[in-house]
Amino acid sequence: MPRVDMSEVERFYGQVSVDDNGYVIWTGRTVPAGPHKGDRYGMFTTAGRTDVLAHVWAWEHEHGPIPPGHRLFRRHRGVPKTCVDPEMWETREYGRVRLGSPEEAIRAVFKSRGVSISAQEVDQLAKTLKKPE
Repeated sequence: MPRVDMSEVERFYGQVSVDDNGYVIWTGRTVPAGPHKGDRYGMFTTAGRTDVLAHVWAWEHEHGPIPPGHRLFRRHRGVPKTCVDPEMWETREYGRVRLGSPEEAIRAVFKSRGVSISAQEVDQLAKTLKKPE
């Protein structure tokens, strides 16, 4: 665990509260989290790094530095982006999605674009993705 000044830890946890759903929510300064109106991340100012996303600070305080090439993802979409509970975040290799099979990946891509696709179409596309033996 990285060495952190206790006053910094106290200052951090002085800016959180638990919401009605049990999530540990950042109540300090926030910054926009993307193009969606109202989506925000917590922002924490530390002694060593001027600004750091609050959920990143909490995760690194608990687990150590995020591995190179990885970033944090919410464990499920229901987790608010202002949640700073390290157990609600996980590291994943940047640019990769956790999907087990080509079929799952195809369904996920089409679903994310709001396009329906039949099982037969999924199978046909999956065959083109599989390596020849």
